[in-house]
Amino acid sequence: MEQFFKELEDALKGEVSEYEYTDSMTYYRDYFREQMSMGKSEDEVIKQLGSPRLIAKSIIDARGSEEESGRSGYYDNTTDSGDNNTNPVSYGQNTIMKKLGGILTIILILLLVGFVLRAVLPLILIIVPVLLIVRLFRGE
Repeated sequence: MEQFFKELEDALKGEVSEYEYTDSMTYYRDYFREQMSMGKSEDEVIKQLGSPRLIAKSIIDARGSEEESGRSGYYDNTTDSGDNNTNPVSYGQNTIMKKLGGILTIILILLLVGFVLRAVLPLILIIVPVLLIVRLFRGE
């Protein structure tokens, strides 16, 4: 495991900001601990993650893409190891904000629908019987 982190560290140092470096190293150390607490061996976790140099390249490439587009956060790091496993995703603040924005949008829409129904329903309960009575008197 330490060899994995040494390679990841060597590949990231000087290529990304100190924050990105620390965030990435912390994320993968936490990921290792989590997977091992679930009963996986170090070798299984390393195989699942793939090459630390490929992970570093993905982080560096994502940083370059983000700088060009003005975005922040990480993207999926995937390997082509043949077993269709993908590396874990380190979600940046941008992704969290998008999810929160989506949840807030849904809540606002539900509130709006509730207010509209609350305003219209009493009118419907008055208008429908009045229309029925008018139809009865007209003989329709």
